Amino acid sequence: MLPPVIIYGTTYCEDTEQVRRFLQAHGVPFIEVDIDRDQQAESFVLFINRGYRSTPTVVIGEGKAKIVLTEPSDQELAQSLRQAGYTLSNTLSDKEDAMSEISGYTYGTPAVARSPISSEEFEDLKKAVLFSKEDERYLRQAGEVLKDQVEEVLDLWYGFVGSHPHLVYYFTDGQGNALGDYLAAVRKRFGQWILDTCNRPYDQSWLDYQHEIGLRHHRTKKNQTDGVNAVEHVPLRYLIAFIYPITATIKPFLAKKGHSPEDVDKMYQAWFKSVVLQVALWSAPYANAGDH
Repeated sequence: MLPPVIIYGTTYCEDTEQVRRFLQAHGVPFIEVDIDRDQQAESFVLFINRGYRSTPTVVIGEGKAKIVLTEPSDQELAQSLRQAGYTLSNTLSDKEDAMSEISGYTYGTPAVARSPISSEEFEDLKKAVLFSKEDERYLRQAGEVLKDQVEEVLDLWYGFVGSHPHLVYYFTDGQGNALGDYLAAVRKRFGQWILDTCNRPYDQSWLDYQHEIGLRHHRTKKNQTDGVNAVEHVPLRYLIAFIYPITATIKPFLAKKGHSPEDVDKMYQAWFKSVVLQVALWSAPYANAGDH
C-alpha cells in the first residue's frame, strides 16, 4: 500500500496550486488541508517550519518513514514520491528523454563541475538582485507562457545576433565563415536554457550548470562541447551587454496569453532578475581567484 500524501496549504497560494496540479497530472491521490480553516493543521505547519506559515507543506507517509517538504519544486516532489514508492506517469521522463537528446546538454550530470560559489554566497547574490520566492513562482508561470513560443523567441534573438557581424563572429572560424552546425547545436541548448530559467529549482545543480555555461563562453571550455574550431573566447563585456536584449525582448511574449498587466510585469521582473543573477554567475571564469 502506498503511503498517503497530504498537502497543507491555502486556497490562494500559487505554490499550493502548483503542487496540486503536479499530483493530479501524475495520478497521485492526496488529501488537501486548508490551514486557514483548520487551526490544528496551521499549528502543525508553524511547528514544522519553525514558526513560519509556509505553504504548501507536503507530508508523504507516516511515522519514521515520513517525508516532509516545504514549498517543493516539481523535481523535489517527484524525487520524494519515487523514494516513497510511487511510480509517476511518464510525463517527466518524456521531458527528460527529450532533454537528453540535446547535444551537449549535461545539466545535473557528473560531467558538470561544482560551482566555486558556495550556497551561502549564492543566497547572498540572490538577495543582491532582490530575487525571492515570489519571483520563482512567476518564473514558473512564465515557463507555461513561453513553452510553446521558444522557437519564436530564438528566431528573434538569432536574428539580432545575425544582424551584427561583431556578435556572429563568435560562431565563425575567425575567417568570416559561420559554422552552421555549431549555431544549430547552440540554438537547441539556448531553447532549453529558456525553459530551465523558468522551471528548474535554483538549487546546487542549477548553480553548477551556471558555472558550466560560463566556462563554455570562456576560453577554458569554449568549442569543446561541440568539437568545433570556432573563435575561442567570448569577451565578458558581451555577456553583460546581452542582458538587455534578452530581457527587453521577452516581455511581448509574456503578454501573449492574456495575463493581467500586473502578472506580465511580475513575470518580466522575475525574468530580469534571473538573467542578471545568471550572468553574474557566468562571469566567474573571467575573474582572478578571489576577485569574483
